[in-house]
Amino acid sequence: MCQHDSLAKNSDGFVLWCNECRVYNLYFKNIVMTLDERGLYQFKENIATCYAENLNSSKDRNRRTILFDTQVNGMRFCFSTNDVGSLLSLMQEAELSYYELKYILG
Repeated sequence: MCQHDSLAKNSDGFVLWCNECRVYNLYFKNIVMTLDERGLYQFKENIATCYAENLNSSKDRNRRTILFDTQVNGMRFCFSTNDVGSLLSLMQEAELSYYELKYILG
């Protein structure tokens, strides 16, 4: 049976780790994702790149104009620069918490 450890939380979502299934459950706004370690790392890197590219843009940081393709044909996620920053912060905190948990548990 799954036992989840809470790794990170902010006003937009939270991240859980299931040690039995070896996956992250990422809840962000109305999106839920289940990612393995590699998947979370790759997604975080894509989000970090996107955030860096849009951080100093002159466009409204609250306007949802940033599109992310998914593996489902025709389905995309739409974020604002602020959304991307919040999501990145959440994933970075989760990654650090995961490594702390891994260190503590051995």
